[in-house]
Amino acid sequence: CRRPSDGAFLLVNEPAGLSGGRPRYWLPAGRVDRGESLEEAARRECFEEAGIEVRVVGVLRFMVDNMSAPNVMRVALLTEPVEGTDLEPKSVPDFESVGAMWAPVEALRQLEDSDYRSPDPPRLYPKVASGALQPEPIDAGEFRDLEALMRRMTAGERGAEAE
Repeated sequence: CRRPSDGAFLLVNEPAGLSGGRPRYWLPAGRVDRGESLEEAARRECFEEAGIEVRVVGVLRFMVDNMSAPNVMRVALLTEPVEGTDLEPKSVPDFESVGAMWAPVEALRQLEDSDYRSPDPPRLYPKVASGALQPEPIDAGEFRDLEALMRRMTAGERGAEAE
């Protein structure tokens, strides 16, 4: 999630139980729930983990190279806060996160690799900030078709996996 007013990015401080034994930083993320689309999951996860209402701006990356979970597809979506909503990230720890914060891209360099749950924030955020990584629009027919398929698959619709 990128805040348009100053270009800061949202970092979630994930609890030790979710991030290998100690709290670590990551971007807001999670699984797609039953009957949910990628876009809906992104909005829900941002709110659950960071307390920020967002809209999806575009697709940054499709990733299927996860060696620890090779059957898992990950999709990085660029989001931004919904205009007129509270921009203060949550600060009360719960199961979803220890809290969240807005960080300028320069601040990411002050953290060690071991401070992150995964390398996604230091890999993706600087590229987005510099313009080297541009979001692909979500209103493209192909993405809408994928969203419809994801919703059918996560709802358990028969025949959706064969598509």
